[in-house]
Amino acid sequence: MFAECARDAEVSMGDSVAERKFERRCDVAVAGGGVAGIAAAIQCARAGLDVVLLEKTVVPGGLATAGFVNVFLPLCDGNGVKIVGGIAEEFIRAAVGRGPGGVPEPWREGAETADTRLRYMAEFAPAVFALELHRMLEEAGVEVWFDTTVRAALLENGRIASLEVFNKSGDGTVCAETAIDATGDADVAFLAGCPTRGGTSALSAWTPRTSMERAASALELDAPELLLEMERLGARDGGRGATEGVPIFEGIDGKTVSEAVQGTLRMLRERHLRENPDPEKTPRSFPLAVPALPQLRTTRRVEGMASIGWTVEDSDAVASIPDWRERGRVWRIPLGALIPKGASNLLAAGRCVSAADGDAWDAARAIPACALTGQIAGIAAALSIESGTPPANLDPEVVTSHISRAY
Repeated sequence: MFAECARDAEVSMGDSVAERKFERRCDVAVAGGGVAGIAAAIQCARAGLDVVLLEKTVVPGGLATAGFVNVFLPLCDGNGVKIVGGIAEEFIRAAVGRGPGGVPEPWREGAETADTRLRYMAEFAPAVFALELHRMLEEAGVEVWFDTTVRAALLENGRIASLEVFNKSGDGTVCAETAIDATGDADVAFLAGCPTRGGTSALSAWTPRTSMERAASALELDAPELLLEMERLGARDGGRGATEGVPIFEGIDGKTVSEAVQGTLRMLRERHLRENPDPEKTPRSFPLAVPALPQLRTTRRVEGMASIGWTVEDSDAVASIPDWRERGRVWRIPLGALIPKGASNLLAAGRCVSAADGDAWDAARAIPACALTGQIAGIAAALSIESGTPPANLDPEVVTSHISRAY
């Protein structure tokens, strides 16, 4: 993976410390290997671009996989009409295709409309989804750098000149024509000095668990989906159901991230001890894993040229996302929501796009919205590079036409 970089490495010795530096040039650098970043990278690679995906963990999929947020919220509007397709639809079918669970029967054949009582959504096994996302990245030819942290974004003449990264090879530089911030926390925009807006997240704890009773039922009924049991404690979306007295976290500095992770682990540990108070007895129910990512939902987003909302004008909207909480409510996505202020070659995707506070931001962080904004960012990046035009100068109608073809 790093063969080209290693050949160009410069090693200087001083005080018994070796400083290794490498450089990689590409068309598009995507920071963040969650659902949004993967969708953006796949879209760019399918357009024939040389794309590098930078992910700080070693698991593709972000909160959906390493964070165990395993509900693929609806692709439909709640009234029987599919709103989101493209890579998002590829993802939901990949998530359930080789694991337990599945989409409701009316939607299984790729229908554009279906029974309004059943929404186009599914629960999935996080590990299966991670493996399928990895397969899709390999098939698209995306170069993925796992265990790689973006530590700086250098801005020159209003453009992202390079991303400074760190991994086992040492310090490196990734230079790209276009950068896509899919970090979930607007890290690239923040590091580049672009304006961002902070949010808050209430403590929650999602993790897979198992029990003897659940396993017995799965065997008796030959129903593997019964093994897809998820422990869900604490707050739901928008902080609903937050435990009284539990802190609200910003999640954009090292201290509060650590505090939030410790809060999640404490919540899971206390739950396990309540259910299994006697250490002399073998537990019949227990968690299978703990989250490998902070389960924070709305931490920091970009300030874009526009924002996601339900009153966006038709002429400005390039796509729409449904709301899972209210049937018929649809949020409109203007291209400007993916274009941060302050860096002409930077795009945002996923839960750090520009969205109005509250329900709109919550809608923007759901898996279908992340996949969709990731694909839009990939389309915009390809059009920008092909035309030599900054993303802010792209014609929204042209972007919309490419999205329609992708569906």
